[in-house]
Amino acid sequence: MKWITLFLTIFLIQGHNVLAQENPVSAEISIYENDVEKELLTRYQDDPFHLLQSLYPNENMESASWDNLIKKLKKRNKKSKSANDKRFLEDIYLSTHQLMLNKYEEHAYFSKTLREGVYDCVTGTGLYALLLEEFDFKYQIIETDAHVYIKGQLGNKPFILESTYPINGLIIGKEDVQAFEQKVIGSIKSNPEKPLYLGKIDEINTTGGTFTIIGLRELAGLQYYNDAIKKFYEEDYTGTYTQLLKAEFLYPSERIVKLKQKMSFLLTSKSESKIH
Repeated sequence: MKWITLFLTIFLIQGHNVLAQENPVSAEISIYENDVEKELLTRYQDDPFHLLQSLYPNENMESASWDNLIKKLKKRNKKSKSANDKRFLEDIYLSTHQLMLNKYEEHAYFSKTLREGVYDCVTGTGLYALLLEEFDFKYQIIETDAHVYIKGQLGNKPFILESTYPINGLIIGKEDVQAFEQKVIGSIKSNPEKPLYLGKIDEINTTGGTFTIIGLRELAGLQYYNDAIKKFYEEDYTGTYTQLLKAEFLYPSERIVKLKQKMSFLLTSKSESKIH
């Protein structure tokens, strides 16, 4: 793990130095919020449960609600004939909403989901992905321009797990899955000039977009991207840039890289205007 720590440190410092050379003000940028965030980002690349907690981490990395959910599902799984059956998948979906996902909120983060049950599509999808891994379900995390959700396989039938639906969020069967994805496509009307956070499907106002398969590491990067967008609209442009540095390390997608470049230009321009 030491080489990962070294790589991340070099990666972030290089990004910082490039901006610092262009913009003297940015020389004072602090990349990490605290030592705990640094530790989680640099030493837990193979531990998604902890990596997802790197954004505004809790003092205690463990979660009683999560442990109770796992115990409950393991007991139910023992009673099932197969881990990959419909009934157990329904248990995962319903139990997670009953015990963990209490309130939808824009710009939630995983630590807050564990602590308070406050979630968005990124953190809810993260919970479900961890559970599907735990119980050996075949699944993929699907990223669109303004939403993420889970698509999997239950025997010969596809399924969707839509974390932002407290009810009817488990969708099974080819026709229903296609109808859901057509709804996602039809609801996305993206504006390339306006950065989008990833949010609740019913609130997406962003057409046709892209569908990308990602993993839990990339999902952790999208948390930082969402937080960067939040800071952008709060006009905290330095905070936006630092969050995008971390998002890019975890997930160097086109939109993250492009937005980081735009923020670098913006900060440079602001610095030059102050000088002149």
